[in-house]
Amino acid sequence: MRTLLIFRGLARGRRQSLIDDLVRVRDIRRWRQIDTPAPKIKLTKNQMKDLSTRAFNDFKMEISKGTEMIIINNANLKKYHYFQYLDHAQRNGYLVGVVLVPWNDMTNRELAIDSGNTTPEKVFDRFRKTYEWKL
Repeated sequence: MRTLLIFRGLARGRRQSLIDDLVRVRDIRRWRQIDTPAPKIKLTKNQMKDLSTRAFNDFKMEISKGTEMIIINNANLKKYHYFQYLDHAQRNGYLVGVVLVPWNDMTNRELAIDSGNTTPEKVFDRFRKTYEWKL
């Protein structure tokens, strides 16, 4: 069965460890992880669009190859950003799912500590609103 999983959530390291465990435990041989853009530096809208287009084109190539499992490591994008992935995969016979890595059970203070105190608490409050998290 061919599968597309879109992982959403805040902490990249925690998403990655879940992805690594899933692939190892399920013994998946033909899989590909595609990371959506999450640049550390400020980009223009056109630069961000180019990176997003490249990620989607990589995804479509994996669909055309019939890759057994495709994992989109999707940082903090809104729902409408990943609908194109879901639609394209379903039209090509893939089972699809969105995996929300649950950081909603953590307070903004706990998230700040978890980030190594590199991100202030108020940033996490903004993330909750901007990226459709619920507390």
